Amino acid sequence: MDTEVKTTAAKRAPKIKPRLPLKEIDERNKKRIRELNGEFLNLYRVLGHHANLLSAWIEFAYTLRRDCTTARTLRELMILRGAQLEGSETARRSFAAAPADVERL
Repeated sequence: MDTEVKTTAAKRAPKIKPRLPLKEIDERNKKRIRELNGEFLNLYRVLGHHANLLSAWIEFAYTLRRDCTTARTLRELMILRGAQLEGSETARRSFAAAPADVERL
């Protein structure tokens, strides 16, 4: 990515203050994330305000990631389509950046 594109993208990206402060993940959930070879995402630090919700989310998310039967590319397209339907800025940027020769499913 050249400097001009980076600068333009940085200007467009709004600086959003988090609605909830990030919270330290409790030891039980840290242990589970390590067992799954996961990363400590900021999403987990927001969900950390409710440890039981975080535990449920970790199990749900890793089940979707690891125990699914759909192809990874199809899952990514489903995620992007859902985000597009919600009007997500991430989806708009992802679709705009997609190469013209993306394989059609």
